[in-house]
Amino acid sequence: LAARNNAVVDTIRSQAVVMIDPTQNPDGRDRFVHNFEISEGLEPDASPLAAEHNEPWPGGRTNHYYFDL
Repeated sequence: LAARNNAVVDTIRSQAVVMIDPTQNPDGRDRFVHNFEISEGLEPDASPLAAEHNEPWPGGRTNHYYFDL
């Protein structure tokens, strides 16, 4: 977080509350990667309408309980 050795930084670090909110969803990532691998063609397609860019429901935002992360 802060590695400097001075009094101000040490005071801030000793009084700070750090909350870590993980933003990667492993279930959604695996689902997205699987869908991408089965729908990609021989060459990448930059079109937003290409199958490799369209993920079926449920999208990668949910976990295996379909809870939106």
